[in-house]
Amino acid sequence: MTGRPSATVTVPGRPGPRTPVHRELFIATARVTVTGALVHVNHLLAEAVLDGLIGPGDRLTLRFVPRLTGPGARLALLRVDTDVHRPDELQAYAALTTEV
Repeated sequence: MTGRPSATVTVPGRPGPRTPVHRELFIATARVTVTGALVHVNHLLAEAVLDGLIGPGDRLTLRFVPRLTGPGARLALLRVDTDVHRPDELQAYAALTTEV
């Protein structure tokens, strides 16, 4: 999945009481299977919806990167789990930024 161009999607549905926002969703791809990436993105998106960070009408720009480095202070949510190649370490797999 590394090297994929970014894509912007709009969350379907009628926007609620808040004004729709635009956020970036970074997805780590180095040494991550498609299945693994989907699981991590699903967890992050489910938490973001439950926390009210993502809702109908919002725009998400998906960015595929080898590793999650750089977004730093702009992060609103981070998905971290055990590194499957080094079980004694953690790895960041997906990140959602604050409004861009």
